[in-house]
Amino acid sequence: MLRWNFNKWYSLLAGLIYFMYAYNARIYEGARLLNYLDLTVNFGLIMLISIWIVSKSTVESILEFLILFTTILYLFVLHSYVTYVDISYYFIQEYIGTPFVSLEKINLIPFYTIYNNLFGTVVAPVTIIQTIGNFFLLLPLAFALLSLGLLTNKYKVSFDNTIYYIVY
Repeated sequence: MLRWNFNKWYSLLAGLIYFMYAYNARIYEGARLLNYLDLTVNFGLIMLISIWIVSKSTVESILEFLILFTTILYLFVLHSYVTYVDISYYFIQEYIGTPFVSLEKINLIPFYTIYNNLFGTVVAPVTIIQTIGNFFLLLPLAFALLSLGLLTNKYKVSFDNTIYYIVY
């Protein structure tokens, strides 16, 4: 039987593949230094998270390697669509508004917003779709955390993903 010996660190090539795609998509002729800074900072943040995941994961088979590789690629794609930080915006935009945050807008009660969105006095279909969509966006992360051995308690995985959803 042919035995495949994959080093788990090769899974970081998924980040490099995504970086080449993002470079071709976001950097154009005449791009400014801030565009390069956007790409570098966002890529660096997710790469640090990916390195941590790879260092903590246990990969003993090809299937686990493929799960790790796709998880890292998933993190990069998810970040580019959901939480991409446009750093150049903070340098070129002029701030017009108050520098103070109203205390009424800060929510420190877990699940309060989700509960109001689903069972409040005014239930909009958009908020239901958004809540369910966010839940499904985090399912691959929960699967990867369990299958790669980063977390072993199913309750903790579901709780951590819920907290991640509330924070973002």
